[in-house]
Amino acid sequence: MEFVLEIIGEFVFEILFYTGTDKKVSKWIRYPILFLLILLYGFIIFGLLGISIKLLNENIMVSILLFILDIFIIIFCIKWLQKGRDKSSLEKKGTHEKR
Repeated sequence: MEFVLEIIGEFVFEILFYTGTDKKVSKWIRYPILFLLILLYGFIIFGLLGISIKLLNENIMVSILLFILDIFIIIFCIKWLQKGRDKSSLEKKGTHEKR
């Protein structure tokens, strides 16, 4: 049952991600979807940060590992946003390569 819920969750996430980044979709639909995705990632990032701070006094090793995981997630999100921004700026200039 857990496997089925995971597949459904991934399917819904992929649909939201591609709908939110597709320029053919209206801005009235894209912006709320992107806002929800940013909210989801923000909840995950700040949740891990809160858990790592709370565990600092109890278990330092787990706290440090969660903090490092949080740093990697933040770096991934920044790289993902830079990649999307670079792609959209190339499309505006018309210098992107056609395949």
